Amino acid sequence: HGGGLSPASELLMAKIDLAQGSLSSALRISLEVMRRDPRNVEAVTIRAEALFLAGDCEQAVQHVKEALRLDPDHHHARSLFKRAKLAASALSSSASAVKKRDFHAAIQDLSDLLHGASPPLNSPLRARALSERGSAWLQLKDYDKAIADANASLAIQDELRSARLTRDKALIALGELDQAIAGLQRTLDDDGKEDEVVQYWLDKARFEKRRLARPDYYRALNVSALALEGEVRSAYRTATLTCHPDRVAGKSEEERAAAAAHFNVVSDALDILTDPLKRQLYDEGHDKEAIAERVEAANRAAREGRRHHHRE
Repeated sequence: HGGGLSPASELLMAKIDLAQGSLSSALRISLEVMRRDPRNVEAVTIRAEALFLAGDCEQAVQHVKEALRLDPDHHHARSLFKRAKLAASALSSSASAVKKRDFHAAIQDLSDLLHGASPPLNSPLRARALSERGSAWLQLKDYDKAIADANASLAIQDELRSARLTRDKALIALGELDQAIAGLQRTLDDDGKEDEVVQYWLDKARFEKRRLARPDYYRALNVSALALEGEVRSAYRTATLTCHPDRVAGKSEEERAAAAAHFNVVSDALDILTDPLKRQLYDEGHDKEAIAERVEAANRAAREGRRHHHRE
């Protein structure tokens, strides 16, 4: 753009940018024309529309007001004023509703924006409204609708972090852990920097995946989660009556393999459920490997503490 073009030609280029979604270029051109001619109503209106499409609806309303002050009969400015005002009001109202945890009201406000303000399909404003509505659906535990809105938002702005987080949190809630882990890892990789919130949800998804993959030690021994140590040991002895290697020596290879696998599980169950620290960690959701790591860390800390005490 630029280079000796008339204001009318520059603004035509800005309108093309608007149609193509190049909002930053439209904002720059319209501002340049406004600086040379503050009363150019077309430039003010184009800037207002670019602000509206970008989601800065309050500023869009102020610019449209100025355009209408310059030309009260400007047809496009009058139409844009209604849409920008509706969008600004809906965004403000939905934000207030979310603070009050009235997520149904927030969803209604954002739906009114999408239908009443009619933001174009490729506009950041539509992406924002869909993302915020998806977040409200997430709070209401309607995970399918949360994912649908988040995906619709990401189809417009794939880099939108809020929509990515909404989608991946909903996937975690639905147990689609591999998809959530892949999405959260991609967000971290794309950002190229530390993000404590995304890292938290990634760790949570990975933890949940490992938790779900664990053997159920209580079920393996056929005891309740409140079973006392003596009950656990008694249940272990009963379980090994059918799976101890000595008991299945004459069975088929397949039966011996199945018995060996079950014997390993009940042996691990005995080890973990009769040790208070290990059992606590298991009940918190940790798997065998994580339990071993934490027990070793606790023992190491205890040894270092004793050495420090002796030095004193």
